[in-house]
Amino acid sequence: MHRWMVALLFALPALSRAQEVRVVDDQRAEVIGILFRIAGASDFNNATIQPYTRQIDSAFLPFKQHPVFGSINRLRAATGVSLSAVIGLAPQLTDAVSFRERAPLDGPSSTVARPWRSAEAQTVLADARDFARVARLQAFLDVHQALYDSARVRMQRLVESSTRLTWFSDYFGEAEGGVFVISPLLVNSAGNFAAEFQDGSKHERYAYLGMGLGDSLGFPVVPASVIPTLVHEFNHTFVNRVVSAKEAELKASATSIFAPLREIMNANGYDNWLTMVQESVVRGSVIRYLRATAGPAAAADELSIQRGLGFFWMDKLVALLGQYEADRQQYPTLSAFMPRIVALYDDLAPRIERLRADFERHRPQVVSASITEGATDVAPRSGAQLVLRFDQPVEVSVNLVQKFCCGVPEFTAATFDASRTALTLTMK
Repeated sequence: MHRWMVALLFALPALSRAQEVRVVDDQRAEVIGILFRIAGASDFNNATIQPYTRQIDSAFLPFKQHPVFGSINRLRAATGVSLSAVIGLAPQLTDAVSFRERAPLDGPSSTVARPWRSAEAQTVLADARDFARVARLQAFLDVHQALYDSARVRMQRLVESSTRLTWFSDYFGEAEGGVFVISPLLVNSAGNFAAEFQDGSKHERYAYLGMGLGDSLGFPVVPASVIPTLVHEFNHTFVNRVVSAKEAELKASATSIFAPLREIMNANGYDNWLTMVQESVVRGSVIRYLRATAGPAAAADELSIQRGLGFFWMDKLVALLGQYEADRQQYPTLSAFMPRIVALYDDLAPRIERLRADFERHRPQVVSASITEGATDVAPRSGAQLVLRFDQPVEVSVNLVQKFCCGVPEFTAATFDASRTALTLTMK
């Protein structure tokens, strides 16, 4: 059994016997992220766990001239492979150092992204195999095994105590949900990815969750706020193909919706209308999960966040998905309900600019800040505060991300005043 497969399998109390859940340290994904980081890929250059990140660079930057990095950059230039399409290779490999295929990447049941089905991809795999040998990749992984184990155990505790994964088969109407595999990803703190592996009757669904916080000893911290992200990534493995099957019916309306929203969707990392629709259904389904498992208040908070990210029609989509949940006799699966979602986008298309303007008119706007934008005379002292004032009360709660990159201060507290129009952020 390969090292990545050494994991604790556990049974949640309400989980059906047909569904397995595994929390693993998937070193295949970790290695792929390392290779793309050393190759200079910007989407894999945001790790924050220290000293681990410095140790990656120290161990592998001396090999920057190895052919594998030229192969990776040629593949990226030719195909644009990035983000989830990169990490999606991991489940297809037998282990982290041999880069052998579990099943042919270009086989009929392959779920890997198209760039990995090319002749250029085979060159990347061959070069990666040689890199693993000359750079003593296995030795690096062995040295960091305790770090990977810690992340896995902390993730496992959270999943066991705070998730209800039976929701997926209930919600999507698929009795056999396959194997759910959850893996922390230390090499990419800001990225979260979904992937699948299918070969015959075997179906594995993966959620890779970027770890952005570390404790004083450098071990990853797994906060409860990762749960919606976990649900989000698993939702992709159910939603994407269902939405793609209706591509022809969605294209006209979704194209006209995407056009005026291109800038904000690009900022979210979505560069086409199909991805926008897939993401909206995934995010709407996360809100339905939170409503079912954490209550209306948690769902309302997430709804406000998603509308603020540019999916300002999310309230309508979430209400529609509520009708799907309420009538499983007529709509036993999401596929059966897709004509209703297509109709929603047909209805939204001619009204999208008006809906956007209405949303912008009603949401709170920052009117002043105690530290002005661009200020260069701010003393770096612990306990400093930034006060943001809004033109109307802010209803959503605040989740703090303690550590950012690039010299951004660590936020230690966030409190609203009684009117909820002034937010005070305390910084370290």
